Amino acid sequence: MTISGNGTIGESLAQATKLLLAENGFTSPRLDCEVLLGHVLHCSRIDLVLNREKRLSNEEQNTFAAMVKRRLNHEPVSYITQSKEFMSLDFFVEQGVLIPRPETEMLVEFIIKTYETADNVSILDLCTGSGAIAVSLAYYLKNARLTAVDKFDVCINAALKNAARYALSERISVIQTDILNGLHADQKHHCIVSNPPYIKNADLSSLPIDVKNFEPEYALNGGGDGLEFYRIITAFAAENLFSNGKLVFEIGFDQGGAVKKIIEENSAFHSITITKDFAGLDRMVTAVKGNEAYGKKLCPSGIKTAKHY
Repeated sequence: MTISGNGTIGESLAQATKLLLAENGFTSPRLDCEVLLGHVLHCSRIDLVLNREKRLSNEEQNTFAAMVKRRLNHEPVSYITQSKEFMSLDFFVEQGVLIPRPETEMLVEFIIKTYETADNVSILDLCTGSGAIAVSLAYYLKNARLTAVDKFDVCINAALKNAARYALSERISVIQTDILNGLHADQKHHCIVSNPPYIKNADLSSLPIDVKNFEPEYALNGGGDGLEFYRIITAFAAENLFSNGKLVFEIGFDQGGAVKKIIEENSAFHSITITKDFAGLDRMVTAVKGNEAYGKKLCPSGIKTAKHY
């Protein structure tokens, strides 16, 4: 079956949906097709319904058919359209950049609520990827300055592009560095947030085909136990957060206890909390940096730095 030329919006969507339904592994074929056709026509999904009898031009039909073919190969819709909504904002993404997930909005909402009435907030976003967390925080927290860090050129370029898209470049510094080779900072922050790679090496091969065949392994692979980045970032945060500053992590569904233990062992933090998402799965761990007296009391020998790992 193919998508016939000069069809109406309704006919083209029906044909494309049947193509995806005939294959395995597509959980939302109709939605995928609507997003793709809406991208071609520069319109909303509601507009597709209201104008379902409108005929597509040959160019529109061919562009849509080419996109559907890419989706049949399990390429994520967001890479095909180079667009992903996050926190009601539209983000540029491309292959090589992790696609922002709705679950990550929990971290952003927590930080917004924490600092919405504070002045001159400094927030560091590690493993920024597309910049979704940093840009969203800068957009909604007018009192905040963000520093977004990633290792890879493609991520740095995406973060810069997304910051510029919302005229936030003056309040977001994008820095390229390799976190695993040790972090160094010349300033402290009120909040350090990260959605780091957290998939175990052994689990990468079992990821959905859309993820393992297209999304970058470096944005997924958290080492042998999936916890490599949590150890490094926790040690860094212990020295580079202000007193009472917040450490905010996204975690895998079964990592709450392990990440909490990593933070507890550092001894610089208190009020360590595991928060579940709407599906009832562990999704976020937060902690508060103790004040100087608190840190000395719990860790008289000093706090480990990232270079010890």
